Amino acid sequence: LHNSEIFRSILSKVYSVGNDAERILYYLDKVSAQQRSLNLILKTLNKRKFEYGEIYKNIQWSFIEPIQTIVELKERPSSSCDKIWLACGLGNDEIKKEYQDRFIENKFVEYDSSLKLSTCLHSEIRMIDYLIEQNIKEVYDNDVEIGISKLPCYLCSLYIAKLNGDLNRTFYIGSLRTNEKIYPNWMFRNNEKDKIIDDIHNQLYKFIKNEVQLFQVTMRNKIDDSDEEATEVEEYIDNWLLHLNMRMTEDS
Repeated sequence: LHNSEIFRSILSKVYSVGNDAERILYYLDKVSAQQRSLNLILKTLNKRKFEYGEIYKNIQWSFIEPIQTIVELKERPSSSCDKIWLACGLGNDEIKKEYQDRFIENKFVEYDSSLKLSTCLHSEIRMIDYLIEQNIKEVYDNDVEIGISKLPCYLCSLYIAKLNGDLNRTFYIGSLRTNEKIYPNWMFRNNEKDKIIDDIHNQLYKFIKNEVQLFQVTMRNKIDDSDEEATEVEEYIDNWLLHLNMRMTEDS
């Protein structure tokens, strides 16, 4: 099913409205990733039977320590929310009040009071970070250097592309697919270059600005007011506001 064009065509026709077809394909990709990886490994090994002994002797397993940190926020997320709204060219009107009442509510109370955000380095970035800090480079034919069992989030996909270009390596495939999610606890590698950080922040800012403006149009037209979509939008807004708050904090 994963590789079937007929199946994808049927999905696109049955679920022609909304993004249900994309969601089905995403989860199909997710649940089939391990089986497809195993099939590829077995197929590769079958072509290199004479190397079984050497391959087995050279396999090394390592557990990499996670990297976590607490970010000190210099501004309350609720204040950042007001600035973001104005930066997107949106007015202080009933739409804003409806937006706050429906999707923000008391979401930022904890962050406003503590001004702290717990963050961690996502697993795929941590693997790349380990390869860089240990000066490990065993691939010289532009093949990919890491394998992951699910699609990277939106920020990880931007980050990996930047690291590929900056270090002239292929940590992961160049034409990155992403699960399009943005997580509030996402972070950069320690001592990352300012240019890479700024480039990703700028891309994220443009993306979020477009999404917010589109969201306002959606609210004005009341295209879809279902409880299910409201829950998804609520989580989405919670995440991107925290990220832009962090961006404004770093820029201040």
